Amino acid sequence: MSPALNPWRKIVFVFSFAQFIEAMFWGHLIAFLPLFVTQLGISKVDAAYYVALITAGCSIFGIIFLPMWGALADKYGRKPLIVRTMFILLAGSVSMSLAASLLVIVIARAITEFSLGSSGLMMTSLTENVPSERIGLSYSIMNSVVPFAVALGPLLGGPVVDRFGFHWLMMMDCALLVFTALLLMVGFREQYEVQRNSSALRMAKESLSVIAGTRAIWSVFFILSILFCGPLLADAFGAITINSLFPSLDPATRIGWIMGLGGFATMLFGPAIGWFADRYGLEKVLRIAILINIVLWCLPLITPTLTLFATSWAIGMGMTGGIFSNSFGLLTKVIPDDMRARIMSFAYLPIKIASIITPIAGAMIFSTQNIRLLFPLVSGFSAVAVILLSRKSEFAPLATETLS
Repeated sequence: MSPALNPWRKIVFVFSFAQFIEAMFWGHLIAFLPLFVTQLGISKVDAAYYVALITAGCSIFGIIFLPMWGALADKYGRKPLIVRTMFILLAGSVSMSLAASLLVIVIARAITEFSLGSSGLMMTSLTENVPSERIGLSYSIMNSVVPFAVALGPLLGGPVVDRFGFHWLMMMDCALLVFTALLLMVGFREQYEVQRNSSALRMAKESLSVIAGTRAIWSVFFILSILFCGPLLADAFGAITINSLFPSLDPATRIGWIMGLGGFATMLFGPAIGWFADRYGLEKVLRIAILINIVLWCLPLITPTLTLFATSWAIGMGMTGGIFSNSFGLLTKVIPDDMRARIMSFAYLPIKIASIITPIAGAMIFSTQNIRLLFPLVSGFSAVAVILLSRKSEFAPLATETLS
C-alpha cells in the first residue's frame, strides 16, 4: 500500500486518539465505580470488597478469551479486531448507564472484558506501517496517552458525576466511543495480508505454546505483572482512599483533580524516561526509575494535609505512568516477527494478572481500617519488580530460544 495513502503519522494519531478515549473510559470506571457502588446502599468498606471481587472475577473472565484475539487478527485482519474494542466498550457503557443494581454492574463490567487485545494489535500495526527508525517514537507517543487519559478521566468526569450522576458520565462515554469507532474505520487502512485458510483455534494454541516455551517472553510477562500491581492498586483504590482520608461535599470533583494531576505529571515523566532510555538503555533506566518510584510512593504515608497529599500523589502517579508507557519495550524485544500480532495481543496480560492480585491485596488493607497502608504496599510491589528486573538476565536472557 502506498505510504501516501496510509502515512504513518496519521496511523499514530488515530491509534493515540483511540487509546486516549479507551483509557479515559477505564479511568472513569476506576475512579467512580466504587463511589457508584456506595450509592447502591453499600458501605465504603463493603464497596471495597465488591469492587475487588468484580475486578478480579471479570479479569479472569477476560483472560480466558485473550488467546483468540491475536489469532482472529491474523485470520481476518488487525482493523476489525481493533474496531471491535470500541463497540464492546460501547455495549458495556450503555449497560452501566442503565444500571440500577449491582448485578447489572457485574454484567456490564464482564462485557467490557471482551475488549482486550486491541493495544497489542495497535502496536503490531505500528510495527507493520511505521518506518523502522520511527517505531520507538510511535510506541512512546501511543502508550504515553494511556496513563495520562486514565488520570485525566476522573478530572473531567468528576464534576459530571457530582452534578448529574454516574449514569450521565457513561452516556457521554457512549458518544465518544461511537466517534472513535468511526474514526478507526475511516482513518486506518491496514496493509496486512490476512490468513483466512488458517484455523484461528490452531493459531491461538500456537501462540500459547510459544509464550509458555520461550523463557524471555514469559519472564518479561511475569516481571511486568508484578510491576503493574503497584499502579493498579493505586488506581483501583485511590478514589476510596482519597475520599476516606479527605472527605468532601463534592468527592468526585476532588478525586478527579487529585488523580488528574497525576495524568499531567505522566506527560512529563513518560517522555523523560524515554529520552534517557534511548541514550543509556531501557532496562537500566527503568531500574533507576522504579527505585525512585519506591521512595515516592512512601511520601503519601506521611503527608498531613490535602495539598501535600495531592502533590505526592501526582508525582508518584506521574513516575508510575512514565514507567508504564516505556515498559512495553521489554516485550517487543523478545517476540519473533512471525508471531508478533498473536503475542502482542497479550501485551496487556500483565495488567489483567495484576488486576486479579491487586483487588485482593487492596481489600485486605481496607479490612485493617488503616488505609494509608496502601502506599507502602504499592512501593513493595515495585521493589519486587526491580529485584526481578535486575536478575532477569540470570534466569531469562532476552532471546527467543525456546525451552526443549
